[in-house]
Amino acid sequence: MTLPAVKMTLEELDSSLQQMQIVAHEIQSELFDHQMTIQEKKAQVSQAQDIMRLFTAPSKLPSIKGKLSSAELNERFEVITESIQYLTEHRDFRDAALYLLRYSQMLSSTFQSVSNILARSIQQFVDNTLRSSRAPTSPTPFTFNEALAAHFTSIRPMARVLQDWVSRYNQLDALENLVQTTYRQRRRLVEPGLAAEVDRIVTGNDSPAAIIDLFCQVAALETKAMLSLWTVTVHAHFGQLADQHVARLRKVCKLDNARVMRRRLHSAQFRKEAQETAARLLLVPENRDARVVREALEMMQTLD
Repeated sequence: MTLPAVKMTLEELDSSLQQMQIVAHEIQSELFDHQMTIQEKKAQVSQAQDIMRLFTAPSKLPSIKGKLSSAELNERFEVITESIQYLTEHRDFRDAALYLLRYSQMLSSTFQSVSNILARSIQQFVDNTLRSSRAPTSPTPFTFNEALAAHFTSIRPMARVLQDWVSRYNQLDALENLVQTTYRQRRRLVEPGLAAEVDRIVTGNDSPAAIIDLFCQVAALETKAMLSLWTVTVHAHFGQLADQHVARLRKVCKLDNARVMRRRLHSAQFRKEAQETAARLLLVPENRDARVVREALEMMQTLD
C-alpha cells in the first residue's frame, strides 16, 4: 500500500470516527431527552396522584354528622389543612382558587359543626339532669358539680382538638357561641341552688360574711370547671364572657349593691366580720386575680 493510500485510509478512519462521535452524541442527547420526558411524566403522574387524593380525601373521611372520635376529628382537620396547603402552593393548578375556597368553607363548616355538637351535648346533659328524679328538691350551688365535671371530662378530648385547630388558624371567635352556651348552661345548674343558699343565710340572720365566702367558693369553682374544658388561651380570649358569668353569680348573691349590703350589715359586729372576711379572701390569688370577685371584696372592705 502506497503512502498516499495509507494517508487516505487514515483520513477516512478519522472522518468515520467523527461521524460516530456525532451519532453517539445525538443518541446521548436523545436518551437525555427521553430521561427528561420520563421524569416529566413521573412528575405529572405524581401531581395527578396528589390531585386525585385532593379530590377523593373528603369522601373517605367520617361524616361530621355521625359519632366522631377525637382522633377522627383530628384526621379530618389534617386532611383539610394538607389540601389547603397544597392548593396554596400550586395556585397555577386549574381551578385552584375554586377548590381552595371549597376547602376553606369545609374548614369553617367543621369548626361550626363540632361547636354545635359540643353545645348540644352540654345542653342535653343539663336538661336531663334537671329532669332527673334524682335531682334534689333543694340543691346547693355545688350539687351537680361532680356530674357536670364528669361530663366535661367525656367531651374534653374533642373540645381540645377543636380548640387546637381553631388556635392554629387564629379563628378563636368561631368558639364564641359554644363558650356562651357553656356558661349559660352552667348557670342553669348553679343559680337556683346559689339563690336558695343566700336566702337561707339572710333569713337565718347569719352574717353576710357567709355570703361573701360562698360567692368566692362558687366563683373559684366555676373558673376551675371552665379551665378543665377550655385551654388557657381560649379562656383568656373570652375573658369578658367569664367576667359576665361571675357577675351574674355575684348578682344572685346580692353582692353588687352596696346599699343592700349596708342594710344587711345592721350591726358593727357583722360589718367588722364582713370586712375581715373580705380582707382574708383578697389574700387568695384566685380571688385577687379575678376582676369581678376582687371588686366585690373591695366593696365589702369599704362599707362604713
